[in-house]
Amino acid sequence: MNARTPHERMQVWLSRLLIAGVWIAAVLCAAGIVLSLLAGNATPPRTPFAGVAPGLDSPMGVLRSAMRFEGPGVMAMGVLALVATPVLRVAFSLVLFVRERDRLYIGVTAVVLALLAIGLFTGLAE
Repeated sequence: MNARTPHERMQVWLSRLLIAGVWIAAVLCAAGIVLSLLAGNATPPRTPFAGVAPGLDSPMGVLRSAMRFEGPGVMAMGVLALVATPVLRVAFSLVLFVRERDRLYIGVTAVVLALLAIGLFTGLAE
């Protein structure tokens, strides 16, 4: 008999979400490395880091590059997936707390999600 409480089921779903997000990010980064090697980009530039590669400075640019199977774009998509994973966890937690009608945790989680969104969108605006 495997009777779990709603709280235990929620923890299982949240842990699965985190595990899936990390695996997706790892696979995308590894695929991006392979694509870069196949394209002949085996050696990194010898210049100091000068910022983000052209075209990879926005989520849409990353998506376009990844859709063209360009190594740096696929790697950047992996990094975006890694960053999005904890944000999705907070959003998923909010949904679960709403379903449980737990007002305290709904409020706290909503504030955390709002702060994450503010940080994300103000960072994208620069």
